[in-house]
Amino acid sequence: MGKRSKRRKLQKKIQRRARLVHPSRKPIKPSSYKDSEGNIVSPIELTFPIIRYTEQAQFEAIGTGFFFHPAGGFITAKHNLFTNGKYDENCFAIHSVGKGQHLVRKIQYFEPHPNADIGVGMLRGQLLDSQTHQMHLRASLSLSLTPPQVEDDISTLAYPRMKIRKEKFGKFPCDRYTGVIIEHRPDGTAKLPNECYVTNMQMQSGSSGGPVLRGNHIVGVNCSSFELGMEDEPISFITPVHLVFDLPLTDSDGHITTIRELMNSGHVHFVK
Repeated sequence: MGKRSKRRKLQKKIQRRARLVHPSRKPIKPSSYKDSEGNIVSPIELTFPIIRYTEQAQFEAIGTGFFFHPAGGFITAKHNLFTNGKYDENCFAIHSVGKGQHLVRKIQYFEPHPNADIGVGMLRGQLLDSQTHQMHLRASLSLSLTPPQVEDDISTLAYPRMKIRKEKFGKFPCDRYTGVIIEHRPDGTAKLPNECYVTNMQMQSGSSGGPVLRGNHIVGVNCSSFELGMEDEPISFITPVHLVFDLPLTDSDGHITTIRELMNSGHVHFVK
């Protein structure tokens, strides 16, 4: 069966499932979310845009990342931070600090999954409260131990409409899209060769790496999509978040741990 025939077959399956849940074709203005501590926070406190400094001495929009740890631990799609198979040290996070102000933060390190389009990293440096001089902890999202299920309602937060000027300033509106899980592909697809899920959620350029949420909890990461016509049902692919649970992480003291160990010790919040 050719690629076009497979794509048409997948579209028909998505259209049948979409009769129950209609995906949002246009961005929805995100409402407030509950972070891992149960606090009501803005989506821009939980996520951030990723940009790259190019050889032409300009900044370009790359994708989205999100926090799983209040000290700056984040997850994103591996391809956001890799160029031609190599880690790109010229990538930065646009960190919102409130009142429309942003900081450009260097990525301290990134540990990619060896075979999947996902990875985990840490932003460089610490933010200190200007009054107390104590470390300012980021709001973070809770990880779900229960994998996505077919027909689960899902949503994502991402920055496909970010605009950057040469001086690194710009606009970074956070958008929300909704959809449903259509199919589980344990062995991946030609579009995404690792274990993945097919969804009918809209995924545009700049959405890669954004969190896929079931309710307020992370179940996956945006990775890729087909470019289709305006009348076609969206087809996108997400990587399940559990694939990063056992990746090695190195803290500031050189100690090696994993997200699973951090969850077991109470340092990373999760739900079953």
